[in-house]
Amino acid sequence: MAGTYTLAPLTFDPSKQYDWSDLVNSMPVTIALKAHIGDAAEGDTFALLRHHDGRYGLSVFGWASCSECDVLKGCKTLDDLTEVRDNVWNGIHWEDNATALLAYLDNTDLALKWWGHTVGGRDFAAQAKRHLVRLATAS
Repeated sequence: MAGTYTLAPLTFDPSKQYDWSDLVNSMPVTIALKAHIGDAAEGDTFALLRHHDGRYGLSVFGWASCSECDVLKGCKTLDDLTEVRDNVWNGIHWEDNATALLAYLDNTDLALKWWGHTVGGRDFAAQAKRHLVRLATAS
């Protein structure tokens, strides 16, 4: 199912503070499950995504002084914003269906992921697994 997909064009307003949702809204996905973990200064956004072609993906977007927050705040042009969005898109882990993404989560040592050793990361992975089990048994 994987192929080349055109992401929706972004617009840029230099007076706006962009966030993760602005990036995702330009992608051909539906958010199946989402969690924000952290506070206004730092944290992570976890999302289970359903691509419009039927694939399922896992996106983790961190913000803090060492993560994407500074990148988004630093966007001065449409090209800057598009580059950040494309990096988020390219960082999504895709599987062909809910069952395959569930298998990925079950068979991957998530503690080795930059987010997987945190309580929030483990909690989201558990929520995502429960959601994917429901999706897999419904199909």
